Amino acid sequence: MRRLAAITLFLVLLLTACRADRDRAAMAQVPMADTPIPQSTSPETVTDRGETPFRRLWAGEGFNFFASSPSPDGQWVTEIDWTTGDLAVRHLESGELHRITDKGARKESGDYSEVAIFSPDGRRIAYSWYVDEKATYEVRIVDFAIDDRGIPRASEPRVVHAGDPVYAFWLYGWTPEDEILAGLYRPDNSTALGFLDLSTGEIRPLKSFDWADARASLSRDGETVAYDHPAGGGPDDRDIFLLASDASHETVLVEGEGRDEVLGWGPGDRSLFFLSERSGSPSIWRVPMSHGRAADDARLIREGVGRLEPLGPAGEEFYVGVEVESPRFRTARIDFEKGVLEPLPTVLDSPYRGPAVAFDWSPDGRLVAHAVSVGQARARLFFSSPDGNVIREWNLGLRLLRLILRWTPDGESILLSGQDDRGRAGLFRVDLDSETTQLLRRYELSSGRLFSISPDGGAVLYTRVADVADGSEPKRIDVVSWDLESGTEQTIRTIDTHDVHLGAGHSSHLVVSPDGEWVAYPSFSTEEEARIRFFPTAPGSAEARKPLTAPGLREIVGWTPDGRSLLYLTAATSPDSGEWATEDVELWSASGDHTRRLATIPDYAGGARLNPDGRTLAYRAGRSRGEIWALDMRDDSRPETPR
Repeated sequence: MRRLAAITLFLVLLLTACRADRDRAAMAQVPMADTPIPQSTSPETVTDRGETPFRRLWAGEGFNFFASSPSPDGQWVTEIDWTTGDLAVRHLESGELHRITDKGARKESGDYSEVAIFSPDGRRIAYSWYVDEKATYEVRIVDFAIDDRGIPRASEPRVVHAGDPVYAFWLYGWTPEDEILAGLYRPDNSTALGFLDLSTGEIRPLKSFDWADARASLSRDGETVAYDHPAGGGPDDRDIFLLASDASHETVLVEGEGRDEVLGWGPGDRSLFFLSERSGSPSIWRVPMSHGRAADDARLIREGVGRLEPLGPAGEEFYVGVEVESPRFRTARIDFEKGVLEPLPTVLDSPYRGPAVAFDWSPDGRLVAHAVSVGQARARLFFSSPDGNVIREWNLGLRLLRLILRWTPDGESILLSGQDDRGRAGLFRVDLDSETTQLLRRYELSSGRLFSISPDGGAVLYTRVADVADGSEPKRIDVVSWDLESGTEQTIRTIDTHDVHLGAGHSSHLVVSPDGEWVAYPSFSTEEEARIRFFPTAPGSAEARKPLTAPGLREIVGWTPDGRSLLYLTAATSPDSGEWATEDVELWSASGDHTRRLATIPDYAGGARLNPDGRTLAYRAGRSRGEIWALDMRDDSRPETPR
């Protein structure tokens, strides 16, 4: 389900997702053939239960496992260089990252690369590309080669599919006939599998689904598609199916309670590997295959592997990515008089392993609501005291879409962007008394998944890509106020994308003043420095508040409770590219024309929220560390069952 989040990345404020381009060569490690595979959510390792050969290829930071795939020779993996948004490749032995495209600085263009795969011969890379001005995805191809110095080189990109209205949001495999198996996303929010013809750009539909996306893998001969999909019991109950590439027949390969997920095909298509918790913990299983059908029962290969992200096959191995460390929510006290930030000892954790993904204070500041991702399809909600003690918890039964939750001003419910077990994506209300959830509004393809709540709790503000008459000019962004009681909406402002370069997703920074009269938002025009602009919430009112110049602006935190000051974060930028050069951010306070630097926050990872007391700040801090491992998929390399 992570891929459905990936297809809506153009709705995310990219500014909170970027990280600096560090010295990745220092992070790389020499492969170790006998090292046990780690848990995906902890740096701890697990006991080696069998003789399955795993070897660690790379360990470090700055990974994008959802967008990575290996080259056929296993030396490279595709990546995203988030300092610019360019397509890149990483050399696994040295750890060095090389840009393949050169789109320019992010202040010049909001375009970016996403999922990418190598051709079977390793000479081309196909990748999805988000076009910011048109708010659409394209599929592009570059020729790929290594020069005499070992440096990767690529041709100019060629567009093979323009995207609108059907997005090819995931690329699963490359056929001998030069077609790509793609995951498709349609304007009606339905998904599908189909083959993209690289010579014509046309899509041949293969299988349609009502809502949930299918994780798929194409056999190496291109004749069979293995995919997993909800079997009717919700997103955590997935079975595995085999579908002929010409759609002539389909069979169930793996079924039963629980989540079964396709990993990939082994050499010669003699095996299919999948993840399952049927043994009691996330484990790798193998089904012997013959002529696209199961030749024997599934057999356990490796237990206790944690959560893996499949990257793809490389020769006779299969690469997987694991996240071994993620940022945590911390708290600090702002001393406005001294202009310092005093760290507090509280670290908001949960009893479950998993990354903290969303946070908010209660209206009285006495409780903290924070969500932890405990699986690809659900989140667990925790309520803690400010000192970090968990008071209450429950499984939401929802997947958070944009990693955002907000407490309503009356303290009786929480609003969040999510997707339920029926695949409905939208704005949900969580009633804290009855512990029930209600879908308030389903999302359209053009509407942002992020939102802000008015101070009186009566309306939600979000963004939507505005219709453009002839489709030739850059799209605009409508700021919409949606009444929670009546369900009516009105557009209160229209913003040109050339002014913000943030697509439809900048609504995370639609920050409403405490009196409900003004909205602040970041502006990143190419002709000027970053600024914070303001507009009145009353429809039709003229802008009458002077913009605030904020060099290096990264994020608006919010207004102080008295409405007199606005807090925001900046980061140092590179003089060459204009991009952020560090993850350490500066906290600033602005009151009218007067600005003041308050403190530095090291290793900032987003999500800053100001307590209603106006002095306590919570935020995510720390580093994300990941590792890439190789699984030997040769049938004769190990016993069929673990010891």
